[in-house]
Amino acid sequence: MDDLLEFLPGILVDGAMDAVDSPRVPLWARILLGVVLLAFLLGISFLVIRVGVGTGRWGLIALGALFLAGTAVLVVQKLCRRKERN
Repeated sequence: MDDLLEFLPGILVDGAMDAVDSPRVPLWARILLGVVLLAFLLGISFLVIRVGVGTGRWGLIALGALFLAGTAVLVVQKLCRRKERN
């Protein structure tokens, strides 16, 4: 069961990222999936940072900040690719 809980979010995130890039998916679905994916990634980032601040573990705070920066880079990369296509 634990393996399934690790594997399932990976499939969902990869599928949402592929759907956001695909022109075959309707625009409303791409926007909705993008918002859900962004909320998921930001939620994980802020959760890790909050746990790190609450326990005083600077490693967790750094990990959350890196995850947040990675999310920002991913969003900027997707927007740049979209502008290049248009």
